[in-house]
Amino acid sequence: SAGGSYGSLIQPNQLGSGGGSAGTGPDTGGVGGGFVYLNVSDSLIVNGSISADGYTGGTFSAEGGGGGSGGTIHIETVNLLGNGIISSDGGAGYNVSTTSDGGGGGGGRIAIYYTTKTNTGKITAYGGFGPGSAETAGAGTIYIKDNAKSNFDLIINNGNYSADGYTSLGTNNYTIDNLTITR
Repeated sequence: SAGGSYGSLIQPNQLGSGGGSAGTGPDTGGVGGGFVYLNVSDSLIVNGSISADGYTGGTFSAEGGGGGSGGTIHIETVNLLGNGIISSDGGAGYNVSTTSDGGGGGGGRIAIYYTTKTNTGKITAYGGFGPGSAETAGAGTIYIKDNAKSNFDLIINNGNYSADGYTSLGTNNYTIDNLTITR
């Protein structure tokens, strides 16, 4: 089955978990994403990529392993600039074209705290795709907090895939300025 998101929405610090193995063979689940923490006292310019993506599952004896879940990216900066990519996507399940395809890994968590944000790049926490008969995982979360405001923006976007997994927001109550939910 597909994975879902876990850990703190506003102060994430979890590594992504590995995907499930295929059958009784060796570990074929994709590796989970890492944990990236950046505390930048001035400007963070992202023109390349910052990634904590999970890996695609592998295969053993005609059975597909599950994708690893996305990890965490936690950024605190004065200025966020650039046009690069920030991602914590879940890995895809392995497609063996049978009923034993691997499910996708859950999307990770991204939290960005800033004073000025002119970044025009892409920020994603997609759930991993479940090929064939497998399930597609739930999206992760993108928490974006302007330090001058008391509330935050939240993005839940699964890259146009319908999710079989879930997106957890935890058990707290939140006041959100802008909420964007996209399939």
